[in-house]
Amino acid sequence: MNNTYAVLQAIEAGIGMAAIPDYLVSHRKGLVRLLPDIDGPAFETYFVYPQELRGSKRVGLFRDFIFEQVRKAGNIM
Repeated sequence: MNNTYAVLQAIEAGIGMAAIPDYLVSHRKGLVRLLPDIDGPAFETYFVYPQELRGSKRVGLFRDFIFEQVRKAGNIM
């Protein structure tokens, strides 16, 4: 499948195991992390918004919030 939410629903239904990003499963109960000592691959994430909102205070605050959450999760930016 090419849809992480569909994969999440499948593993919650008991179909099997899958590699799912932490942000999707951190608040879910009933899932067990396998191989907790092994980190998954890193990947790039993009923060995309219309150019007209480049100077928007809301966009800036949201960007700062997202960066802070990533820092708290232990990922260095």
